Amino acid sequence: DKINLFEIGLGSNTQGIEGWMGPNATPGASVYAWSEYFKKGQIYGGDIDKKIIFQNKKKRIKTYQMDQKSKADIDRVFSAIGEEMDIIIDDGRHWPDHNKAFLEYSFKYLKKGGLFIIEDLYLNKHSRGDFVKMHKENLKFAKSNASYADILRLKTNYGKKSKDGLDISNNLMIILK
Repeated sequence: DKINLFEIGLGSNTQGIEGWMGPNATPGASVYAWSEYFKKGQIYGGDIDKKIIFQNKKKRIKTYQMDQKSKADIDRVFSAIGEEMDIIIDDGRHWPDHNKAFLEYSFKYLKKGGLFIIEDLYLNKHSRGDFVKMHKENLKFAKSNASYADILRLKTNYGKKSKDGLDISNNLMIILK
């Protein structure tokens, strides 16, 4: 389909960058996958690490340096793109306060009927606070601004499991505008 897709979080391999994924990370792997899946789509991405920003005209990919918690950065990037998005994916910093900021500031750039996905929700207590409670607050915000929103708890063979066998880290928040 001819769509516009934006994903925050390109997978930094720069040590010292908040949220770096280690020296063997392959920055941009998921936006390349999206460009292969949506063969007519325009694929955009953003990351806090300016060293991994790239453009690939042949693959229809354009990426931007931005902080997912910065309204000014988000407005600057989406204004530069100049198009509403069909899909926005938050695969950036997997902390509820970062998720909420990005959702709040970027949701207006999503088309009506568009899909907003927040990946890798940690549904447990964390050193940064009670992530379950914080994600439920984010879900309440999403439901008040969308036609549909819910958290999908996944059963996978990957990641840490809760007592009921559900994954505590590979869960999604799905929001339909």
